[in-house]
Amino acid sequence: MINLENSTVDLDISNKCTLECNRCERQELRSLNMDVPGGDMSVDDFIKVCDYYGSDENYIAFCGPISDPIFNPNILEFLKIAYEKNKRVKIHTAATSKNKKIDWYEKAFDINPNARWIFGLDGLPNKSWIYRVNQDSDLIYDAMILCAKKNMDVIWQYLVFGYNEDQIEEAKDIAENNNITLEINHTSRYIDHDIYKPTNDVVNETKKTVEYGFYPRCLSNNRPPYVSATGQILPCCWVDQPTVNLLKNDPVLATLNREDFNIKNVENIKDVYKHEVYKKFYNDLINNHDSCSEYCKKKCSQKMENPTRIKKRYGKLSRKS
Repeated sequence: MINLENSTVDLDISNKCTLECNRCERQELRSLNMDVPGGDMSVDDFIKVCDYYGSDENYIAFCGPISDPIFNPNILEFLKIAYEKNKRVKIHTAATSKNKKIDWYEKAFDINPNARWIFGLDGLPNKSWIYRVNQDSDLIYDAMILCAKKNMDVIWQYLVFGYNEDQIEEAKDIAENNNITLEINHTSRYIDHDIYKPTNDVVNETKKTVEYGFYPRCLSNNRPPYVSATGQILPCCWVDQPTVNLLKNDPVLATLNREDFNIKNVENIKDVYKHEVYKKFYNDLINNHDSCSEYCKKKCSQKMENPTRIKKRYGKLSRKS
């Protein structure tokens, strides 16, 4: 039986977001006339999460593919509980709310001063809103700077588009001066929108392929276990795709889509991984690839490359001392 106790976990703690980013799964659902599934995680269910996942080293990550965590009405209580239980948390946020001004962020920072905050701000505030439709980019920027002034762990997550690549150097200076870690990342989210495409996207050498194989990321915690907005306990966030309903249509993943694997119906998360269905799922990932999900094999089959020769687009620039 795989042991995920005290491991990092990704949580989608809501199904709400005010942003309308054009490549978000929320927009895909809307185009298919489908509702965004799920709802707000309860305090009781978050306590179950804290009782099993996370540690003083491994994160409980509020990082959902269909929501922004600030919209769960219990988020401040979650931060308090995690702090009291000595669990590390990180909050990925890019959306804003008319009801949450800078004083709300200050309260959140003070409740859990050990939290890591990752702010999705694509360039400076005068341009970030172009992809992050409806974002109050000035507020996100001010919250990020305030968080850094409180000497907290702050990451500026900067997706590079054609319209903001001219702001990278200024962003470096701002990050350096405020002791912020700047992550400058390539994205393919400009597809179908040529004005979004960067003009200078490849900066390093081409990789040298040496082998090809199936390497399930969930076994190395490279892709952490995940609790969806519907409360389903899953191997990773990749398998939760409501637009194609993998949990119904993939014969292997469908075996995990059980009511007794939903956090609302679980007393102890450990019992989920002790179940024969989950034990078989992980055993097949290790020992019987022929019985694994075809989707998993597609997502986690990869080329292994010489790490001394790397091709990347922009990449991560750490500016935190």
